[in-house]
Amino acid sequence: MNKYQFILIFILNSFVVFSNSSRIWEIALPGNVVSIPVERKNNEVVLICEDRRVYSINAETGDILWNLKPGGRLRNLQISFDGSITVVDDYTLFSIFGNGEIKWSHTFNEKIDKNYVISEKGDIYLISGNSIFLVNRFGVSKKLFTNVAAELIEILSNSLILTYKDFSIDAMTIDGEIAWSYSITKKPSIIKEHLNEIYIIYSDGLVDSISLSGENIKKYITNNPNPTEISRNYLDQFLIYGDGGITLFNNGISNTYKSNGYGLYYSNGILIEFDDNWNLYGVKTNTDSILFPSGRNQLYTRNISLSDKRVWNDEILKDYYLNIIFNGNRSQQLNLLKDIEKDILEIDLLVKHPNFYEILLIACSPLNKNQDVRLEAYRLIGKSRDISFLPYLVNNLIVEKSYIIITNIFYALGLIGIDLNGSVINLINSRVDDFYDEKFAVNALYALYNINYNTNGEYVEFVFSGIEKILNSGYSKKIENECYSVIKNIK
Repeated sequence: MNKYQFILIFILNSFVVFSNSSRIWEIALPGNVVSIPVERKNNEVVLICEDRRVYSINAETGDILWNLKPGGRLRNLQISFDGSITVVDDYTLFSIFGNGEIKWSHTFNEKIDKNYVISEKGDIYLISGNSIFLVNRFGVSKKLFTNVAAELIEILSNSLILTYKDFSIDAMTIDGEIAWSYSITKKPSIIKEHLNEIYIIYSDGLVDSISLSGENIKKYITNNPNPTEISRNYLDQFLIYGDGGITLFNNGISNTYKSNGYGLYYSNGILIEFDDNWNLYGVKTNTDSILFPSGRNQLYTRNISLSDKRVWNDEILKDYYLNIIFNGNRSQQLNLLKDIEKDILEIDLLVKHPNFYEILLIACSPLNKNQDVRLEAYRLIGKSRDISFLPYLVNNLIVEKSYIIITNIFYALGLIGIDLNGSVINLINSRVDDFYDEKFAVNALYALYNINYNTNGEYVEFVFSGIEKILNSGYSKKIENECYSVIKNIK
């Protein structure tokens, strides 16, 4: 019995504690569940079954939406940050669209370690043989370095690669240099980053918390030995499950709860349980507890805020803001952006420009009075195709009043080309006819088209709605032809 089966069976046995819970559907599967079910969007739950298939299930109704057998013995299902579904078998990495079609696959010459990790950019890091590879969200693979004897643990939000070997946790840069090492006296059970802290969890229930630069922050005594799994609840708080029950971390304080009454918590209060007779159940509960692990526990967002104090602790950025942005030095701003563009598609971008995100966000901020610099910054955000910028772009699209700036926000969103739940493409569609300008209309049109294309036609109705608005706005024959061209090529 693997750890996922144990956890899910344990969840099933624990449901008797909820007097206000009731089963609303049941599915007989052709084998055991071998991955914890993960919610993708719109109540859709995806999992790997023992029959080597990926199943998509409606968590509200229990309907099987689709199933797919992409390869051999599947392991470690994760949801990528672009909304695609990622699984591996012994030698092949698969990326799957939300409708169950294979987006791309990449086969390696040597066996893949099951502990692959996905960065906030959507890049996938894995070990094949003794080499670490990076596969970007478009399926392009690059070998980073060889002769790796350590275990791949995590990709930190500052893009360092975390490995473990012989009581040493090492953080490596993308070019293989050791940024820092942290020595421990016993083997860890689990290592995981959460909210810019790295939690090192040991079998005796002790937990070390260290910073992203490898400095000790705090030690916890959880009284929760033999941890089997970690997760987050719907409030994004950190949870550990062990023999002692559930440990909840909140604002630097840990509390362990003896109750074993918990399940996997999905949208609209749906819980998922599974028994050893290959049956999957949906349970509706009125209990809204912080002790439920969220079914979305693998989906994270990076939201860089200009009010974030960590940004202003950087003296270079302070100087950049005060002397370049505040004083409006246009040539300095453009020269810095030109330097960044040279490396914007390189995998060592953050090694060469560690403040890449913050600089672009400051450059395109409404606080910057040089509009051409703001436009250039949005162009570079689009060129980077970095999904980390998505929350910022969406927020700016909501509040921006300049049609010139909105035109470039459309451009950036179109090149990034993702939408996890329909909110991005719906927002673009709502603003497509706010202004009468041909470039504005064209950029909005192709933003709608590219997002729908990159999600394999999940949002086709929004594309047609946007096209209808543009055609009804009285644009030239040239713009009409652009619309008909999109219609011809739409998925």
